[in-house]
Amino acid sequence: MDHTLKPILKWARDLLESNGIEDSAYESRLLLAHSLSISIDETFLIDGGMTQENESSYKSMVSRRALGEPSAYIMGYIEFFGEIFHVDSSVLIPRPETELLVDNIAQYLTKELKERHPLIKIVDVGTGSGCIAVSIARLFPQIKLLATDISKTSLELAKSNAENHGVVDQVMFRENDLLENLEGPFDIIVSNPPYINSEAIPLTQREIREHEPWIALDGGISGTDILFRLISQAKEKLSQDGYLAIEIGLGQAEAVLDYCNQIFPRNAKISAQKDLAGIPRVLLVRNSE
Repeated sequence: MDHTLKPILKWARDLLESNGIEDSAYESRLLLAHSLSISIDETFLIDGGMTQENESSYKSMVSRRALGEPSAYIMGYIEFFGEIFHVDSSVLIPRPETELLVDNIAQYLTKELKERHPLIKIVDVGTGSGCIAVSIARLFPQIKLLATDISKTSLELAKSNAENHGVVDQVMFRENDLLENLEGPFDIIVSNPPYINSEAIPLTQREIREHEPWIALDGGISGTDILFRLISQAKEKLSQDGYLAIEIGLGQAEAVLDYCNQIFPRNAKISAQKDLAGIPRVLLVRNSE
């Protein structure tokens, strides 16, 4: 049997492409790199073949990907903010646009920690894999924060990621629904909540609708039900000069900004930051009384 790399990669690329997987060339090399414990760049340098064991493992992963299972779940990890986070089907796969949340909080904290005592009260609502909370903790080892989720399974994974990154002493994990029963005020509230219209979830990519947890996607009939609930709670739990950063979905900025302008003080600074695709992606509110 021919175990040389070129025909195996072609088989993988063709299988993924025939099953509607976008960027099949990249995905085939991503899984190959994982199966051989090398970088993607190194897959271009291999001049030879694979062991039968490696080939069998690789083909199994490619077959799973062809059926729509996301590569992140197959490999068990994904890169976020330059670090590796373990993920499984109990949590939403972190997206690059969510890094905007970390960027905003980092900029805010860099300024605030120069002027204030480091005991700033921070909560990451719906932490999932813990990628936001852990990334913030890594950037600012002098702070502590609370990370909540409604799912016990998600919290276990998030805590594992905190342990892997050496910040478990900085992050306290708590099972909780949004901001209910949490004692404020909070100086920073950050969240990537569910914001997809309930009726639209079955129409999303099969990777999403068939594999990612719907509880982390379903934002209600309007898509903004949970967003508005969280914003309303945040208004009551933010400190006088507190900072709110929430990821929002495509086409939601106008409604979300209107709602915030209705409930926050007139002198609050309210805006929506665009992602690299030009889509308003992050709601930012600097509270003021």
